[in-house]
Parts: sequence; C-alpha cells; structure tokens
Amino acid sequence: LSLTASFGEGENSCSDTYSIMVYVNETPDAVFSDTDTSICADHETIFYAPQNSEGTTYQWSVIGIDGEPLIIEDPNLDSLSFVFNDVGIHTVILTATLGNCSSTHSIDVDVLYTPDVFFSDDLGVCSNTPIDFYAPENLEGTSYNWTISLEDEVPIYTSDNDTLTYSFTNLVNYIVTLDASYGQDDTFCENEHSITVTVFRSPEASIELLNIVENDSIANGIPYGNVAILSGSAGADTDTTDYVFQWEPADLLVNPNAAITQTKYPLIVPHIFTLTVTSKINGECQDSTQDTVRIIGNEYLINDTICDD
Repeated sequence: LSLTASFGEGENSCSDTYSIMVYVNETPDAVFSDTDTSICADHETIFYAPQNSEGTTYQWSVIGIDGEPLIIEDPNLDSLSFVFNDVGIHTVILTATLGNCSSTHSIDVDVLYTPDVFFSDDLGVCSNTPIDFYAPENLEGTSYNWTISLEDEVPIYTSDNDTLTYSFTNLVNYIVTLDASYGQDDTFCENEHSITVTVFRSPEASIELLNIVENDSIANGIPYGNVAILSGSAGADTDTTDYVFQWEPADLLVNPNAAITQTKYPLIVPHIFTLTVTSKINGECQDSTQDTVRIIGNEYLINDTICDD
C-alpha cells in the first residue's frame, strides 16, 4: 500500500511517497448452521464447525434457558456433542480463530419435551404369571405403544395403553419395548426403551399318596393305623433337584423338605397336608397345594362317631 504527497506544479513541485506492506490474513468461518433449530430433549445432538485452514481453533459455548453458560466437557474441538436436558430456548455459540482473526456465530436451539420411557431394568419372571408394566408419568397427550417380541424381533403382542399386563409362557427371552411420543409435526418428539425378560418355569405343585388303598366310599385313604407316604411333584417333565419342597405340618413328617416323605407316626384320623414348591433358579416362582389323607377302617368310624356325639 503506497501514499504519494505532492506540492506545487511543474518544475517547482515536490512530492514524496511512503509505502507499507499490508498482510491480509484469512478470517475463519464460524457458521455451523444457517438457521435456528428445534431438537428433542435428552437426545445427543452434534454440531460441526465449518472447514477452515489448518491452525484454526474453536471455542464452543452453550447458554441455558436461565441465561447462564452450561458446562461443556471439551469446548475446543471442531465439533460439539451435547445433550440438552431442559425444555426451552438455548443458544449455541461458536468462535473460530486463526492467527489474529476470529469470527463468531450463534443460533437458538428450541429444546422440546421428550417423554420418559424407562419402566424397568432387565428382569426374570415366572412362566404363566401375569406381569404388570407401567409407563412413567408424562405430560398429558403423550401416546404409548408397547411391543413384545422374541429375540428375532418379530412382534407377538402390541398395546397402546399406558400399562401392560402379560403372561409369558415359553421358557425363552422376550424383548419388551415401550415407545412414547409427544407433540405434532415439527414439535414431535419420541423416545424408546427396551428390556429383556427371561422366563423361568413356574412349578405346578401336586401331591400323590403312594400307599393309597382303593375304597368305594372313601377317596384318597389309607388303612387305620398306617403311616402316609407322600410324594410331591413340581409338574410334568420337571427335575425335582431344581426345586425346594416344603411340607406342612412339618413336625408330623420324617423329612418335611424332601420330595417324597412319610408321616412319623401311624395315622388314626384324617390329616390335611400342604406342599409348597419353590424354584431354586428363581425363588419367586412358587406354587402350593393341599390334600387330605383319609382313614379307612371301623376303628376310626367308631371314634369319629363318639367325638361327634
């Protein structure tokens, strides 16, 4: 850049020239988005700085709904990954600097309400037992969609209520998913949460009297003065070693925690026995049943008549 100064005319004129070198540095671009935007709360959003010459540095900042700056884990990268939690207007600012030159650009980010969908962690349940799932509380107008599928992700059951009740039958893993949505058109936000439900076999407790005597008038009976031999089952095609057996009244039995047991003493009156079967794999899977051992013989009938009188 040169400047020449002159005075006078013709041969009587004088002039002088002064020159300087002007170095024009590149001003980096900071425009990371042309327009303001809307996003859903609690979702990760990534902003990218525009491409600039090597050596350009960046400074990101986010101003919250209360006008205060929010904490950014690493504000000096060429991109910003951020999760907006509060609903409302935020401001995202980028300053790009190259040498002595810098530029700044900002946009407003309207953070929209996103429904909560967390209803449970992964869990184990007992087969053929109704299980209740409840959607978390959200703003009025939130819509829900439940989906139950096997691990191949093919839906086998759906529901659009805010609660779900379902009995899992097969001894496999199920996937339970809740989708929730709120808003319309450009203010529409949705969220999803899935869990794995592992199904354990529920026992089906039953009692068999092994030394039963057939009698036309008395069912499930043994002769007067005999011990009762009782056999418990957890269901068809089950392994008794996978279950805990508990008989009551325990003080009347030789081993009240065995699948097969007998009374300590001969029976002269009817007794009610209760059997509870519990899974060793999942202690919540349990079933109970009762059965009455009756007495066959004139002695009991005479005693019973006397007592009745």
